[in-house]
Amino acid sequence: MNPYQLMKLIHSKNVEFIETVHFQNRLAGRDIPHDWIRRVFTNPQGIVGIIQQDEIGEKFLLYYSLDGDKDLVIVVKARQFKSKVRLTLITAYLQEKRRRMREDGK
Repeated sequence: MNPYQLMKLIHSKNVEFIETVHFQNRLAGRDIPHDWIRRVFTNPQGIVGIIQQDEIGEKFLLYYSLDGDKDLVIVVKARQFKSKVRLTLITAYLQEKRRRMREDGK
């Protein structure tokens, strides 16, 4: 799976979400509201970047633009089963927007 296929499947709303214990602990430890995670997948237009993390196309970083100077980064493992995709939510963290932007601000 590539980033374009992943976005298409997220937009299709035919997604099963699995939260790992690690993911739940990181949300609590980093004071990230669970509503922010829901917002990413109910409003995928806010996803401003996807980076494929492995060669087999299962692990991705999703960058979601928040208000202010922060992005919410969610690490997911995606597996496709027929027309459905299973997203395992691995971890999430906040990152300054400037880390994903070029020097010219784009």
